Amino acid sequence: MFLVGGAIQVVAAMELFSLRDGTAGIATMIIGVVFMLPASLGLLTAITSAPIAPSFPIETMLARRQILRNPGRSSMTIGILLVAMAMGLGMASTILDNIRDVRSWYRRSIVGDFFVRAAMPDMSSGHAADMPDDFPAKVEQVSGVALVDTLRFVSARSGENSVIVVTRKFNSNTNDFFDLIEGDESQVTKDLLAGGVVVGSVFSERTQLHRGDRLELETNEGKTTLTIAGVTNEYLAGGLTVYLEAGKAKELLGVDGTDAVIVKARPDAIDQVGNQLRQLAEQEGLMFQSHADLVQSIEGMINNVVGGLWVVLALGSLIATFGLINTLAMNILEQTREIGMLRVIAMTRAQVRRMILAQALIMSLIGIIPGLLLGLGIASVINLTTTLVTGHFVRYHFYPWLILAAVAIELIAVFIAAYLPAERAARLHLANALQYE
Repeated sequence: MFLVGGAIQVVAAMELFSLRDGTAGIATMIIGVVFMLPASLGLLTAITSAPIAPSFPIETMLARRQILRNPGRSSMTIGILLVAMAMGLGMASTILDNIRDVRSWYRRSIVGDFFVRAAMPDMSSGHAADMPDDFPAKVEQVSGVALVDTLRFVSARSGENSVIVVTRKFNSNTNDFFDLIEGDESQVTKDLLAGGVVVGSVFSERTQLHRGDRLELETNEGKTTLTIAGVTNEYLAGGLTVYLEAGKAKELLGVDGTDAVIVKARPDAIDQVGNQLRQLAEQEGLMFQSHADLVQSIEGMINNVVGGLWVVLALGSLIATFGLINTLAMNILEQTREIGMLRVIAMTRAQVRRMILAQALIMSLIGIIPGLLLGLGIASVINLTTTLVTGHFVRYHFYPWLILAAVAIELIAVFIAAYLPAERAARLHLANALQYE
């Protein structure tokens, strides 16, 4: 199963199969590793007990013997720890990679010092209420304003797909409009001004349309066929977006009006422009946001989503902890008479505690080490499969601090899981323990 799963993953990465099969491949590998645990438990316990034995050799020897006494139950507990580590590390790494991607998108795409709109746009559709037609002209007259761009969001169709057409003036000399996946910034801008369009990555993946292809676009105001100038990483409207220059949108589709105004101020007049725009927006009954306010709003939404995902991962670690507690408790129950005999001979309570802790450490190390390797594989596979959702490959990053944190959290959980069973074993009543059947 391990070899077959690895082969599936390689073939999916080469795109000979669907990328979804990569997830099936890594799942098959994990199951294969878990199934190999009972047969390899003797070798694995010998390896993992080696670094523990110098500190307390007798306790480690007894702990290893108890683990091997019940290979099925021990393997099941180790398997739970392995899956928790692999899935937790894989999901955490993927979360961090996707956060990087979202931040890269808004830092490249949402560029401006100030934003004014009639209402906060719907992030799923991009729609916002209209503002007065003469408002952009009033903004241009504000002292210290360096550039004014406008946005308009229009519902449209392309074949069977519903899209949002975003029209802009694209009048910035810095060409900082997109987080491009296909196309060069300067050339894409020239093509836009000539009547081309830039499409979102999800739309491109769904329709298999790329730079240079022809796109049929239909709105309530008209229908036309346009050339795709580039493909951009896009999260607005779920990536189903089409960008078109405002003048060409009016000429080809009859699209007019303004939903939002993007303002760039001269570096020496940012505070002055901000105060004047705020007053102007209040007079017109419009919403005013600085770049810092908008970024804070986006980061707040990101943090809410990420917080929920971390809670899910924490629950996975909690399940693994309970599994370890259960196994240690069962081992102690079966060892009751043996522990009583050892205590009568000369074993101290501290040695009993160390014996139980050694069991927990040996099992956790067997689960943690392969779990780390599989977790890194899971992260790369999940990143490959996100292409089906985001329309582009989210690059995998290696996070050493995340691995250290995952190991630290797992070991803390092991110590917590071992504490109660160890105390119970250390405080056994010797007379009752010797009579236990």
